[in-house]
Amino acid sequence: MAFFRQSPSDFPFEKTLSSKILPWVIGALIYLATLAILGCQGVYYTMESWNTALSRHVTIEIPTTQKEKEKAIAQLPALFANLDKISGVQRTERIPEDQVRMLVAEWIKDTALLSSLDLPILVDVLITPEQSVSAREIQQAAETIFKDVVFHDHAEWYSPALHCAALFQFFSVVLALLTSIVVVGTIVFSTHTHLIVHQHIVNVLQLIGATDNYIARQLEKYMMRIGGQAVFLALCLSAITMSVFQPNYEGGEEDNLYAWIIVASVPFFMITVVLCVTRLTVLWSLRKKELNLSL
Repeated sequence: MAFFRQSPSDFPFEKTLSSKILPWVIGALIYLATLAILGCQGVYYTMESWNTALSRHVTIEIPTTQKEKEKAIAQLPALFANLDKISGVQRTERIPEDQVRMLVAEWIKDTALLSSLDLPILVDVLITPEQSVSAREIQQAAETIFKDVVFHDHAEWYSPALHCAALFQFFSVVLALLTSIVVVGTIVFSTHTHLIVHQHIVNVLQLIGATDNYIARQLEKYMMRIGGQAVFLALCLSAITMSVFQPNYEGGEEDNLYAWIIVASVPFFMITVVLCVTRLTVLWSLRKKELNLSL
C-alpha cells in the first residue's frame, strides 16, 4: 500500500499509530459490509431461481411394481386427460424413468440394489403462469385413475425456505448497516482524536488566519489516503472471495455481473461516506470552539 502517498500537510499524521492501523480496520469493515450485501444478493437470486423452477410445478407419484408397471403406464393417457380438464393446468408429462433413477441414485450408491427397486412413476404437472390451482383438485383427479397416488406440492417445503431466505436477507442488511455505523463511528473518533492531539497546530493555523474549511481539507487529505488503502484492501479481499466462490454460484451471467458491481461500488461508496464524515466532524468540532486555546 505504499503507493498511496500523502500530500504535504501541516499536521504530522505520519507519526501517529492510527495511520498504520486504520487502513486495516476500515478495510476489514468494508470487506465485511461487501460480503453481507453479496450474501443478500446471492440468496435473493437463488430463491428467485427456485421460485421460477418450482412454484409452477407439482408432482404426482404413482407407486407400482415391475409386474404392474405396464398396466400403470397404459392408464397414464386417462390420467393426463383428467388433469388437462382442470383450469390452470398447462401441461402434464411423465418424468423419464432414467431421471427418476438418477434422483434415487443420490441416496443409494449400490447399483445392484438400485436396479432391483420398484421405482414409482412420476408425473410432472405444469401450472399456467399467474394462475392458482387447488392441490386437492389435482389429487382427486389423479385418484380417480390410481387409488394409491401420492401428491407432492413443492410449496409445502418451499414456503419455509422462503421465510428462512427472507430472514437471512434481513440479517445481512442489518449487518451491512451496523458495519457502516461502526465505520462512521471509527472515523468520527479518529478525526476528533487527531484534532485534540494536534490542537496546538490547529490554534496556530487559526491564529494566522486559516479557515475551518482549510483545516478540514487537511484532515480530508489524510483520510483520503487512509480510505484509499482501505478500499484497496477491501477490493483485493472481495475479488479473491468472488474468484473462489463464483464457480459454485448457480446464478446467470447477469447475476454475476451484479455481484461484481457490488464488489466495486460498495468500497467507493464507503470512502465517500468517510470523507463526508471527516469534514462534518472537523467543522463541528471547530465551530463548537472545543479545541481553541488561549495563546
